[in-house]
Amino acid sequence: MNESKTLKNPSYDFVDLCKFLGSLFVVSIHTEIFKSFSETFNNYYVNFPTRIAVYFFFIASSYFFFKGIIFEDGKIKKCKENSYKLKKYFVRMSILYIFWSFIFMISDIPMWYRENCLTIKNFIGFGLSCITSASHYHLWFLLGLIYTIPIMYFLLRFINYKKLIVISCVFYTVGLLYGSYRIISLPFTNIWDLIYTKWPRIMSSIFNIVPLCGFGIICDKINISNLSINVITLLSFFLFTVESILLYVYTPSTASSFCIFTIPTVTFLFISTKNCKIKVKHNIIFRKLSTLIYCAHPLIITIFSIFVDTKSINRLLYFLCISVLTILFSLVIILLNRKFKKLKFLKYIM
Repeated sequence: MNESKTLKNPSYDFVDLCKFLGSLFVVSIHTEIFKSFSETFNNYYVNFPTRIAVYFFFIASSYFFFKGIIFEDGKIKKCKENSYKLKKYFVRMSILYIFWSFIFMISDIPMWYRENCLTIKNFIGFGLSCITSASHYHLWFLLGLIYTIPIMYFLLRFINYKKLIVISCVFYTVGLLYGSYRIISLPFTNIWDLIYTKWPRIMSSIFNIVPLCGFGIICDKINISNLSINVITLLSFFLFTVESILLYVYTPSTASSFCIFTIPTVTFLFISTKNCKIKVKHNIIFRKLSTLIYCAHPLIITIFSIFVDTKSINRLLYFLCISVLTILFSLVIILLNRKFKKLKFLKYIM
């Protein structure tokens, strides 16, 4: 763990490339890429293995944030540098979330009008959803980070990161017992469901995302050979696949991509990519593309559906069209940000 402000600056080119590819996996979820071939396989694909992409984003975000934080005796040191970094991160993520929330609110207004829902009450409901669940179905990732990183920062001010990992595992286990592994009757189930319905993002942050991001902190502490890491990554992913299939088949009503082997799979996948020394040209562009593609692709889906009957189009072709159009849109945003000084503010939306 970092005990001083001095940090090495290794290349993370391959991580940036993987985040870009991960954003395309997210697009494949929302375009239901395999539905034209097999609805059963597509349901499994979009609900389990591809979710790893978003969890990869979480652990990467945790790793890079806390790598820049000064620790002392395993706890976050109370100093202006750390406070500034947290404030900067929180403001940055909040601007990103608020901007895209506003964009998707505007894009939803025609639908609200058609359904006679263009009312003050609906706008208030939208505002509440921005806090409790997410302003749009895919922006839960950003809201999750807005909640999770400050929660972890606060906890690490008072407890050692090793204790945080242990506590996180306990909370994750509770989340599994009330989630994917709700096989037996548990006490307070009704209360759990009520709170989760009202505040799903805060609950998932505490019981799912904090434990996941907690392992992002210790990625540099796992000192084993790259071969061992790659073997563990493949084995973990295999076990995750088997586990998620069994959950999908036998407990479909509660099955979730948050399961026992989710954390080891994502942790070692990130370490494997982090340790990869492959050089990637224009990695910063890939980094910005990953954010823009993730945030903007539902907007492209909405616009595309105006001109094309998306119900009849082959889903693989649909995925390719949305991916290409979203990449082009994102490249235009990046280019405008680079070329025009008056558009420098665009850096805050990617």
